Amino acid sequence: MAYSGAYSGIEQYKPLRAADIENALNKMEKVQYKLASLDGLSSGDPRINDYYPSARLMYDILTTKEKTANKTAVISGASTDDQYPSTRALYNTIRDIKNATRVRAFGCVKTVQTFTAPVSGTYALQVFGGGGGNDDGPGGFGGYAHGFIYLAAGTILYICVGGAGTSNTSGGYGSGGYNGGGDAGPSAYSGGGGGATHIATVNKGVLANYANYKGNVLIVAGGGGGGGNNKSAGGHGGGINNTPNGSAGGGASGGTQTAGGTGGGTGNSKSGWAGSFGQGAHHSSGDGGGGGGGWYGGGASAYDRGGGGGSSYINTARLSNPIFDVGTSSASAGQAIITIPGV
Repeated sequence: MAYSGAYSGIEQYKPLRAADIENALNKMEKVQYKLASLDGLSSGDPRINDYYPSARLMYDILTTKEKTANKTAVISGASTDDQYPSTRALYNTIRDIKNATRVRAFGCVKTVQTFTAPVSGTYALQVFGGGGGNDDGPGGFGGYAHGFIYLAAGTILYICVGGAGTSNTSGGYGSGGYNGGGDAGPSAYSGGGGGATHIATVNKGVLANYANYKGNVLIVAGGGGGGGNNKSAGGHGGGINNTPNGSAGGGASGGTQTAGGTGGGTGNSKSGWAGSFGQGAHHSSGDGGGGGGGWYGGGASAYDRGGGGGSSYINTARLSNPIFDVGTSSASAGQAIITIPGV
């Protein structure tokens, strides 16, 4: 264990971190009045109040208790004060405390969030796009993307989490979710497209602003298309069958890796309703679901049909082991998760 010169104590009613335990043991090892043995120690001995056990003595005590009949293998649920945790139970508890602090989750707050890498190592990045809003037909699910990237300590990442498309089954039309979700048609009740979730190495705001900075985008999860009437569902964000392209809605197609989804409905293409980089298509007239945001957004649908899903993306020059899937359910906001390398 590395010795640290600073120690603020372990406060009552505060969460106990593994680092606190290690630091406390370091202090036990370094204090002037260190107790290296229990030999000759009685209840009246003044050393009971004034001396501290060494780390070696603590280890010896714990290994002795490992052999006792009153050993409990888990920390939680110990039935009495007479039970002693096994060394395995202590190890597992400290490991779990450390692992719990390794995962950082980011929800949709409709602004850019930052993450600073605390250590050098390989990080896991996961992103979930926002789900499309519902009509009589459900909005499409948000997409999911996952990959690994090496980051040096101090590296800053910029996270923009997509919002859910608005559901409007009882009146009004659905607005698109934050970060590129397209609005539904203004004349009726279809759902808006879900917004994309992305992580980048520079801060340009929403994904559409990276049209000239695509190399700075690390990973994207597309948003679901908005649902239409007559049970016409919105398309899912990129991820079905481990492919990054968005799926088609009831009338509009999904975004791909190079182009936005086309808009319109059966037998009537609407070129003005196509998605674009970082943006799901807005429905300009009539009724139908908005396109999901994404690397390239889904198209908006006419004739009260569901909008297309936005595509997902992984920068394979920077990230390894890319995985795509379908993630967030209809009308739910997206999420980003960063896992710090194990200690």
